[in-house]
Amino acid sequence: MYKYTPIAVVIPQTAMEPGSAMNHLMDLLKKHMKNLNFQQAPRRLFNDKNGVSILLRVCHKKYNPAIYAVKEKYYALSAVAALFSHLEYSMDVFYSPKTLKFIYSAGIQSTLLDFRCTSRLELITSNCNRKTLHSILSQNCVSSGGKRLIRATILEPSLNATVINDRLNIVQELIENVDYLMNLSVGLFVPSPHSYFQILLAKFPNVDSILSFCVKLSNIDAPRSTSEDPNFTEISSNSISTRKRPAAYMMTRIQMLKSAEQRLTQMISIKHCLELIPDLVKALNMASRCKPLLSFVEVLNKCDYASLLLKIEDIFNSDLKPTKSIISMTLQKTYALREGIDCLLDTTRNIFQEQIELICSKSTQYS
Repeated sequence: MYKYTPIAVVIPQTAMEPGSAMNHLMDLLKKHMKNLNFQQAPRRLFNDKNGVSILLRVCHKKYNPAIYAVKEKYYALSAVAALFSHLEYSMDVFYSPKTLKFIYSAGIQSTLLDFRCTSRLELITSNCNRKTLHSILSQNCVSSGGKRLIRATILEPSLNATVINDRLNIVQELIENVDYLMNLSVGLFVPSPHSYFQILLAKFPNVDSILSFCVKLSNIDAPRSTSEDPNFTEISSNSISTRKRPAAYMMTRIQMLKSAEQRLTQMISIKHCLELIPDLVKALNMASRCKPLLSFVEVLNKCDYASLLLKIEDIFNSDLKPTKSIISMTLQKTYALREGIDCLLDTTRNIFQEQIELICSKSTQYS
C-alpha cells in the first residue's frame, strides 16, 4: 500500500461491519494513509472464478498459461474480479479484449519495507524538512512514470544478484559518460545541468496515460463482463446503502461528450508523441558510447512510427499539439479534424467561426 500510494481501495462491505476480522486492518489503513478513499463493494464480487474469466478476457492470449498457473491464488484473483467490476460499473472504464499484460509477483527476491521502516530511514518523506533519498534521485526526473519507478524501487529493493549487478553496471556506464551525455544536443546549445535528453523527454506527454487509452474501449459500445448481473449492487463510498442498476445501461449525453473529448485529447497527445520520436532516436544515436541508451534505439527502430503518424495526419491537422492553455486546447480540439471528413462538422465549425468573428467585430465597435 505504501509502495504504490493508491487514492482509493476497493473493499468488501463486510469489512466495515462491527466485529469483522478486517477491522484491525481498516484501522491501520486509516491511521497511516489518512487520505485514502474506501470504495465498498458487495462481498459476492470477490470471486476467484470471475477473476480467472476476466483475466482470460482482457489479457493477451500468450499470458493464458501464466493465468492458469495462478488459478489457486484465491485472494489475488478475487481482488482482480472486484477491481474490474468496480472499473466497469462505477467508473465506466473498459479494456479491449486480449490487450493487457499479465504479471503475478509474490514479492520473491525482494525486500518489502513497511511504513515504520521507511519513516525512520526517511526514504520518501522527512520529518525535519530534509532531503530524502527519493527526492535526491527524482529531482532531475522529468517524467511521472520515472518518478513512480524510482519510488517503487526504493520501497521494494531487489535481492536478485543479477538485477543488482545490472543496475550497478548501468549506473557505472552513466557515470563514466556523464560529461558526454550532458553536452549532447541536436544542433542546439543546451546549458548544464539539464541535458538535451531531459529537455526532450520533458516534451513528451504522460506515456502511461496514452498506453492505457490505447487499450480502453469506448464507453458507448463497451461490452459488460461475464459477471454482469441485472441485480448488480452499485459500489458506494459514502454509505452501505445500495441501489440496482437497470439491465440495459445507457450513457447520458454528458457522459458521451466527456468521453469523446477525452479521446480527442489523447489522440492529440499520441500525435505529439509520435512527432518527438525521430528527435529522440537521433539524440540516442549520438550516444554511441553509452550502451544502455543504444538498446533503446533498437526498440524504437522495431516499429514504424512514421507510417502510424501519417495515418493520423490523414484525419487530424498536422499543426496539432497539446498546450497548457485551456482556451488554446479547446480551440485546437474544435479544428482538430481536417476539412472534408464530416460535412456536418464542417458546417458547424463555419457557423462557430462566423459567430466568433461577429463577436470580435462587435467588441471592437463598442470598445
